[in-house]
Amino acid sequence: MPGLLQQGMAAQQPPPQAAQPVQGEPIAPMDESHPAFEAAVQLAHTALYEQGSADEIHAILINAEDPVSQMADIAYQMTEIADERTEGQVPDELLILLAANMLNEVADIAAASGVELRPADLANAMKQMILRYVGEMGHDTRQLQAAMDAIPPEEFDRMTAGAEPAAQQPPMQGGM
Repeated sequence: MPGLLQQGMAAQQPPPQAAQPVQGEPIAPMDESHPAFEAAVQLAHTALYEQGSADEIHAILINAEDPVSQMADIAYQMTEIADERTEGQVPDELLILLAANMLNEVADIAAASGVELRPADLANAMKQMILRYVGEMGHDTRQLQAAMDAIPPEEFDRMTAGAEPAAQQPPMQGGM
């Protein structure tokens, strides 16, 4: 899937350089209003909804053998491209939020495509993205994998349902 969003995001300009704190100056807490974060999200939205990448993702997801892994891969690539296009200016503290935002967009496209998703599916996709990132950073992911595996996927369904048994939770659906 290389190139899917790169073409749509290539023509867009990176955000202005973020001001660096002066030594000794307190660092303000990071939030979604950071200019580079906002620019990265906007780059992705433009590529998805104005330049047609959402249609390509729709076609990929409706034909995917493993839509959850495919969603994780697409969202991860979107995060990488958006961070690259903003010249790495998205603060490290906001990368996980950016990845979650990208996954949410891909999940919306999947749901609109008729792919049935449960909260556990989204948690699994995010888990795959985190493990991939940590692994690509050169770290051993075995302990993190074990810790993540300790939480049964059905627990995410129950949390969303307010302690209702997961089997009673209907899957999320949509129509495109």
